[in-house]
Amino acid sequence: MKKGKLKIYFGYAAGVGKTFAMLEGAREVQKSGIDVVSGYIEPHNRPETSKLIEGLETLPLKKINYKGIQLIEFNLEEALIRRPQVILVDELAHTNCHGSRNKKRFQDIEELLKAGIDVFTTINIQHLEGLNDVIEKITGIIVNEKIPDYIFEEADQIELIDIEPVDLLERLDKGKIYQLNKVNQAKENFFTLEKLIALREIALRKTADQVNKSAIRKAQNKKSIYAKEHVLVCVSASPSASHVIHAAARLAVAFKAEFTALYIGDLENSSKEEKDRLRQNLRLAEQLGAKLSVLYGDNVSKQIVEYAKISQISKLVIGKSVQSSFWSRENIVDLISLEAPELDIYVIPNARGQQKNTSGTLYNFKKIRFSLSDLLKTILMLTLVTSCGLAFKYWNFNVANIIMLYILGVQINAIFTKGRIFSLISSVLSVLCFNYFFTEPYYTFVAFSSNYPITFLIMLAAGLITSTLIKRIQEQVRVSAEKSYRTEVLLQTNKDLAQVDSVVEILEATVQQLKKLLDRDIVIYPIKDKVLGDESYFSTESSKYNLEKYQNFNERGVAEWVMHNNKRAGATTNTLSAANYLYLSIRGKNQSFAVIGILMKDKNELETFEKSIILAILGEAGLAL
Repeated sequence: MKKGKLKIYFGYAAGVGKTFAMLEGAREVQKSGIDVVSGYIEPHNRPETSKLIEGLETLPLKKINYKGIQLIEFNLEEALIRRPQVILVDELAHTNCHGSRNKKRFQDIEELLKAGIDVFTTINIQHLEGLNDVIEKITGIIVNEKIPDYIFEEADQIELIDIEPVDLLERLDKGKIYQLNKVNQAKENFFTLEKLIALREIALRKTADQVNKSAIRKAQNKKSIYAKEHVLVCVSASPSASHVIHAAARLAVAFKAEFTALYIGDLENSSKEEKDRLRQNLRLAEQLGAKLSVLYGDNVSKQIVEYAKISQISKLVIGKSVQSSFWSRENIVDLISLEAPELDIYVIPNARGQQKNTSGTLYNFKKIRFSLSDLLKTILMLTLVTSCGLAFKYWNFNVANIIMLYILGVQINAIFTKGRIFSLISSVLSVLCFNYFFTEPYYTFVAFSSNYPITFLIMLAAGLITSTLIKRIQEQVRVSAEKSYRTEVLLQTNKDLAQVDSVVEILEATVQQLKKLLDRDIVIYPIKDKVLGDESYFSTESSKYNLEKYQNFNERGVAEWVMHNNKRAGATTNTLSAANYLYLSIRGKNQSFAVIGILMKDKNELETFEKSIILAILGEAGLAL
């Protein structure tokens, strides 16, 4: 089916006349005999606009009761049944209310385009995700309703609706944009001459860029004589990372470059807030067109350099707040510059308040987690070491042996406890116990010998360093084992799929590998002749669900949507997000072979690395099918 065309009426502020221009354009199209329908027009209470709606067929709107309030939304289902040639859907960036099919209106419009329906819509400059941080600086207003830049960039036609800022303010004063009682508030916040001039300039530039891109797309059949640029942005869990991601996305657009977002680290010991913030930042990068990549390790600069060389990165974007290790005199930018002098590095200042980075220090006190069992282990180890030390003292062993005994105790404690804080506690208490029991005067915290303070410092440093190294090795072993396991799953998938012959065997082999990787229930719908077949349910040993309980969820419709749209939907997505399962399709180049559902109810959200492995497994299955 031929895809519909998208026309966007684009403005720099409310009241420039986008909806009016869209309705005028629709009337002109209707005169030529084309079937035009009004799907949703925002009721602005403007007489001139309302008059243009007369004579246009209007679809019934969807009424949704939410928390005792009746809300009115665009009726996507009715539009797909009616199937006009052209449909008008105002306010592209609108967020649908809870209970709607899609979370955002732009997703509704994507479905209309996929069904072959042309769409006219409207949007203002401040709703573009890629310019969101720039607009926020100009206006001081945070805009929550945003669309991914690719929606705007892939539009078939952009029509800029322009008006002089002075004329726009005159319309505001006459009550043609907002009610007169709201005019003064609007002029104090958004509608100032300086802000409107800046927004208009950005809108003009964005439209010009889009015209240039359209011309380039038409000439893409000619082979470029230039080397392909590749932009890499380093993503973290920092609140300021979104500012860096936006800057990198604009750079990628300016250079027409490939765009990759890289996260290096391990969130195993991070707080839920940090994990959620990282997911938001990675999701933002993905919305702005980035390919996601995740690496594990401590030497950030080394891994960035290695990844840049392997992936042929030409430009690196990094936040200013990312610092080097505690002991290094050079910051991370200097280290990368020395290792990869050919790499262009763009350092983005932290415009949202400099945050203290503690990643390079030995202990990050924000991540301290106390455990009673680990505290008891620490006290028990200290008691055991002190008892042995007293025995050494009774047998007249050299005091150096007792010092080594305490250092050994700190190391053993580091092996059997989880938090690094307990290594710190063990080191400090070991020094205090040595001072109390084994230095004159005994059983006090005073030392007569001038050499003992140096001994105490060396003991503390040795205990901290060795325990920190042990913890780091333990983390690396865990991460290495996790990566090896997941890599083994992927290799085993490839091997299993190469040995099967039938569609049923391929699907079962795929499901078993996903279960092995995720330890979650899986449901699968085979597709034959573009029809969704009966589901099969594969539960884990500890599962409390089965096929009958799954069918009670009534989620087959979500799988149907995934089959028709070739996009993921369900839990943790913006489409049909009330579902209990995350649904993805197994597909080849031009067709879907099956829909997989992964249990998300009562489970944590999938990690980025897990998602990449899942997509790789489904890709292998699609190839086999």
